[in-house]
Amino acid sequence: MRRITLGLSCILAAALAATGAMAQEVVLKASHQFPGGRGDARDEMVQIIAREAANAKVGLKLEVYPGESLFKATEQWQAMVRGQLDISAFPLDYASGRHGEFSATLMPGLIKNHDHAKRINKSPFMGDIRAIMEKAGVVVLADAWLAGAFGSRKGCIRDPEDAKGLKFRSAGKAFAEIENTMTSDALRKQGMAIEKRENFEVANGKAVLLTARQQANTMAIRKWLLIASFGDITAMVSFETPNKPVAAYPETEIRAALASLAVRATVPVEEQLALVPFKVTELAGLFRRIWSLGEAGVEVPLSVRRNDETFQVRVRSADRRRVLKRPILH
Repeated sequence: MRRITLGLSCILAAALAATGAMAQEVVLKASHQFPGGRGDARDEMVQIIAREAANAKVGLKLEVYPGESLFKATEQWQAMVRGQLDISAFPLDYASGRHGEFSATLMPGLIKNHDHAKRINKSPFMGDIRAIMEKAGVVVLADAWLAGAFGSRKGCIRDPEDAKGLKFRSAGKAFAEIENTMTSDALRKQGMAIEKRENFEVANGKAVLLTARQQANTMAIRKWLLIASFGDITAMVSFETPNKPVAAYPETEIRAALASLAVRATVPVEEQLALVPFKVTELAGLFRRIWSLGEAGVEVPLSVRRNDETFQVRVRSADRRRVLKRPILH
């Protein structure tokens, strides 16, 4: 099987901001979804810019928030457009719901090698992409094309004709990690005896189903573990029943229930808000909730709804006595 490289356009972008000369240090927030401090090239891209800005000693500091610690991956584009986020490294296709043209940067086989990537970056194609971004108020700082691969069990894929009629699926990173750790030895250490491991069909996704037996205290139980991937979303479902009587929990009905697992493209706003642990209806209640999180300086997670759109933000609390204008004492 021949491995064919495909391109993933990871755009390192910064929200455009008009800033004049300032005596005090300017702090910019940089967000991305990738692991921080583990040598990930995408994280290192942002860290290099942060280090270079600090070394330049021009009064500019970058605070880097890796691993979706500030914004979720799919929220970063709108956060930059709204001016809530200064810099982000993210796959541009994540914003294709706003600008369909961005999906072209994720086309399989778009980038063949490093030289080709350099030529693409200077092409009219990328010029048009950047023009759309700049119109939205975002400017590109750097381009990075990250390698990937696709293949088939039916034969080598060397040309587009080789892929004709085949169905392709993409599994999220978490799916592969969980699947690889769910070995018989690892589960045996947890007291589970694996009876069967199989590929399992779910709607619009890929899944693995494990059937096992386990002793929980004095009760013998049967367990079904389903690991499913829906694009960038990975789900794990665990279902347990007493070992006997088997007739009360038919295998066919359990499998049918697991097969019904699906991911909705959108979730109604009312349903999203219903999952929020608490709601704030008046100012005093807001302050009480913030104080309950800890001392001044703690991060406060908020779900905000504006113009029929709900998004999550994190803000840092502060001691109001430090920002109020104090009387002049002689």
